[in-house]
Amino acid sequence: MVAEYTPGDREVAGFVISLLKSDPSVENLNHQQLLDRIKEEKKEENWSLSVKRLKKIMKDYNLFLKSAAKEFSPYSKHIFYKSDYVPTLGPGIRLVGTKKRGRGLYASKKFNKGDVIWTEEPLVVAPDVEYLDIIRNGDMCRYCGKPVLKGVTSLLRKEDQYVQCNKCAANWCSKSCRRSDLVHDELVHGTREPTKDKSLKHLNVSRFHWELFEQFANRNNWNAVYLYALMLVNKLKHGKDSEFAKTIDGLAYVNQEKRQESVLDLGSLGFEQLEQVWKEGYALLKEALKPSYNLSYEEYLNGIGCANINNIQLRIYGIYAMVNHNCDPNIEIVHNNWTTFKAVAKRDIEPNEELYTTYVNPEDNLKERQTSLYYWGFICRCERCKREGVENLKISL
Repeated sequence: MVAEYTPGDREVAGFVISLLKSDPSVENLNHQQLLDRIKEEKKEENWSLSVKRLKKIMKDYNLFLKSAAKEFSPYSKHIFYKSDYVPTLGPGIRLVGTKKRGRGLYASKKFNKGDVIWTEEPLVVAPDVEYLDIIRNGDMCRYCGKPVLKGVTSLLRKEDQYVQCNKCAANWCSKSCRRSDLVHDELVHGTREPTKDKSLKHLNVSRFHWELFEQFANRNNWNAVYLYALMLVNKLKHGKDSEFAKTIDGLAYVNQEKRQESVLDLGSLGFEQLEQVWKEGYALLKEALKPSYNLSYEEYLNGIGCANINNIQLRIYGIYAMVNHNCDPNIEIVHNNWTTFKAVAKRDIEPNEELYTTYVNPEDNLKERQTSLYYWGFICRCERCKREGVENLKISL
């Protein structure tokens, strides 16, 4: 009997390519069936290869079976929208929805390279929970988390000078951030500051439990749960019938439990530990909001999933959230300040062409990009990935 032979990754990838070229029907197999086919073809060499390793090799070399979409990214089928509300889009862009790919933004006119397609302010901003203690001490902005420049006030425009809270040590890095922070007074002090906007609601929360919740988010270094909590309290502040609330409900949602099961192989013990953390956070947030809102556990998990898949640098944007990914994007995001950005055409964009951003670092190589996109729950099959997959294989062989 021939001793077992463990082929190298390149050898496996090369053989899979040869099978796909000689027999196109191989593409319709699942990974187990493909492994059986490989072992049958290589039985004289007695190849030692597992399904898990085969999947990894194919992923590394950007090789896909038609069944891969069903085996991979199971959480994509759990994505849903609470409403079909779409925020006002700027001139030259439109929203298109399909059953297969979901929503996407398209150009309705030609944009030249360098044109500003739209400018957007965030719906919700969350500072990094790692710095919540520093924020409480007033050294970083309570709203955006930017360092507060206290010693150079005279060198800044009045609009950019920091603002102090008259009830606690909190500071805001600018007057703009102070105006944007609609919930600080009620979350931290239990009071409602006078405002010209009569549509804003009074936010009744337990300040004690909110502080415990912030400590929990900080202790667990869990930005998504804090971002979701701010999404929810701002939604309550604006009111359920407000454009703000409708835009938040129009974002893509996915249950965090479904998402986590899809992207992490934790085993039962690891998942139980995660679930304990989720439930601890839920209990604290539920108690904090109890005076005015009855938060269910399902809504909480859906909200965390929403925060995870829609945020850009801990900011939630209504229009940008509808832009799909491509490893060779045709738009780039240029930040005007700490929170506001403009979407700029990276090249000429024709009418009816979809607008693409990138969810990963475009400087990364194919393997690094695919690894990062794994946590977004899909396999990227853009032209760049296909091209680099073929190039990598030629180099390997």
